[in-house]
Amino acid sequence: MRPTAIDIQRLCGFDVRSIRPFGDSTRAFFAATEAGPTVLRIHDAARTAAHPGEMRSLLLCEEAGYLAPRLFKTATGDVLFPWEDGEGYMTSWIEGEEPTGSVDDACQFGVTTRQLHAIPAQGRDLPTTTFSPPSSRRDFQRLDADPAVRAGEGYEALRDQLHTAWGGMSDLDDMPKAIVHTDVHWGNTVRTPAGDMVLIDWDDAGLGPAIQDMGYFIAHKAVLPTEGVRWAPEMSIAFLQGYEQARPLSDAERQALPHSIVYGAPSYVLPPGRIGSSPSTGTASEPFSTNPKQCGEIGLG
Repeated sequence: MRPTAIDIQRLCGFDVRSIRPFGDSTRAFFAATEAGPTVLRIHDAARTAAHPGEMRSLLLCEEAGYLAPRLFKTATGDVLFPWEDGEGYMTSWIEGEEPTGSVDDACQFGVTTRQLHAIPAQGRDLPTTTFSPPSSRRDFQRLDADPAVRAGEGYEALRDQLHTAWGGMSDLDDMPKAIVHTDVHWGNTVRTPAGDMVLIDWDDAGLGPAIQDMGYFIAHKAVLPTEGVRWAPEMSIAFLQGYEQARPLSDAERQALPHSIVYGAPSYVLPPGRIGSSPSTGTASEPFSTNPKQCGEIGLG
């Protein structure tokens, strides 16, 4: 059932004037409230396992003064409220626009990502991210055993490469840990009127290898171009230059970076509904998804 303004007002304890979905979404809504514009998210039971990491990540960001959506407490003092078989929560609305995706934007995005990773995370009761190489590998193995997935258009053509990619991919578990956003790309970024770059949509955030976020951005902006978009290694280089303004990568991280880029590639074609549904994605994945060295060369020029 779609929430109404009265429903959320009762749960949160402050005046909610109106609620409307973002596009055709059934789980993300814009809410006008006495506290200002807010974002309401409703997740079913399948997604609630990710909530502890996401909630704790956002609270640590607020504690550190890192610019990110702020959680609203409910009438009971919690940040989560029950909704049907799942849970919901409300965050502040970040005013601004999606970045244009220029090289300068990529550099600033690297700075923003590094600032997130600099927030102390070890020993802070931060749950492990629910989106990582080990968890995604398990998801792949489960889906690959499903006859309906195997029958998906275009899947068999990629299956051997996906098996090789997941089988040879590092878990990155020996890399430095940080708060990881897990979905670092322009669509989850807002440039505010003041010029700040802010990450939104923190699903699956939690404690994980910092390099995971870097590889994900590079895979999606330099190694997985959409149809008609050329390879763009200069975006990767600018992102890393921005990131390394605060802290250079260690030799071990540099060696693992291609594996983190590979992770961003097959994970993109993993979920049901995406497998075989985008010819450009499948075509783009083939040259590099099984080869960390080649993937690093494409992504970093």
